[in-house]
Amino acid sequence: MPIPTTCPNCGKTSQIKDKYSGRRGRCPVCGKVISVPVLELDTLDHDGVHDSTLPDAPSHPGASAINLGRGEQHHETAPDKRHGSPRSESARRRRERSTLVTEADQLAGIVDSLGVRESYSPATVVRRRRFNLSKVHPLVGVALALGAAALLICLLALVLSLVQNSSDRLEEPADDAAVQEQALRDTASLF
Repeated sequence: MPIPTTCPNCGKTSQIKDKYSGRRGRCPVCGKVISVPVLELDTLDHDGVHDSTLPDAPSHPGASAINLGRGEQHHETAPDKRHGSPRSESARRRRERSTLVTEADQLAGIVDSLGVRESYSPATVVRRRRFNLSKVHPLVGVALALGAAALLICLLALVLSLVQNSSDRLEEPADDAAVQEQALRDTASLF
């Protein structure tokens, strides 16, 4: 007997299989985590024998979850063709693992159950990317380092040549007669 369930977020009404009673799942339209109402079932079949194929109710609302309206994600426990017994524990574990909800979904369910509403959608948050030097190709860093080293060497050579030229001028003996003669030639060339 299907259970009518309405999403509190978008208002979509879905018919959920009764075996998902008391569990949590996602709305097929908006993806919000919703709770399936608990349906009281008689666990005895028509012969009065206890039916062990019904799923146990989870110990707390977030214990297991289902994907509502998006197709089944697990297989029913069917008898093994060889032995006529239910499938192995590993098949059961695979089925349980496929119905688990991620930690973020569980946290969203807890926040929803506390009545806290989101004031913004995480998809609308815009983050600026910062320039990250660790993601630059290593050869770019090597090229920049070599260029800086070459520039430093050129600057050092220029400073040394200027210092050496000025020291050579200071070491030359000043001959007054040669200086006066040069001054006369310079002034004669002006006229």
